[in-house]
Amino acid sequence: DGCFRIEASLGLDVLIDPFEAKTGLTPPRFHPALVIKTLSDKFFELEENAQSLVIKGGGEYEFRGAEIRGFGLEKESIPTKESGLRSDGVGADKFTKTAYVLNIEEIKIGLVGPINNPPAGGEFLDALAGSDILIIPGDGSHYISADEVYKLFKKIEPKIIIPTFIRVPELKRDALDVKEFIKTMGINSEIADKLTIKKKELVDMKPKIL
Repeated sequence: DGCFRIEASLGLDVLIDPFEAKTGLTPPRFHPALVIKTLSDKFFELEENAQSLVIKGGGEYEFRGAEIRGFGLEKESIPTKESGLRSDGVGADKFTKTAYVLNIEEIKIGLVGPINNPPAGGEFLDALAGSDILIIPGDGSHYISADEVYKLFKKIEPKIIIPTFIRVPELKRDALDVKEFIKTMGINSEIADKLTIKKKELVDMKPKIL
């Protein structure tokens, strides 16, 4: 779904958007040093427990050599029927969607969670410019369309695009096959369960989807 693990030196182990077993998938069974959430039921909350530091909201953070900038997406962060909240927000906490830009070992990663509309310019879009890796929804039936992702790709020119929220075995919710996303993007693709990359390897790399 939208869950990823990023490992780097200096004990940096990051888990992005952990999920529950009710999705039909097997949840992660390790305890990362850092958890980053793109969807939260509160506008800002930085948690720390015995196992992990949790970031879920806009702001600037630094953790074990990694630089992280969070951008609250207020227009996306409203109660909807899909979210299970009342349209007027009565009796329910407002939830927020947050997008991030991560700099880890000189690699710039744009992390875009379950958004429905493309970033409409401004600080976040400027921050995304020059991203080496873009992690963004690939299921245009529920989230941002592949056509809009392509427009964003042309603006920021990442070397690698990792589509999220696509159909995978055992997933209970409806989702599109990644083939539709690949067809619209029109760039090379390959299947990989794990990516190991260094900054110098990205310099001459042609754009591709993983």
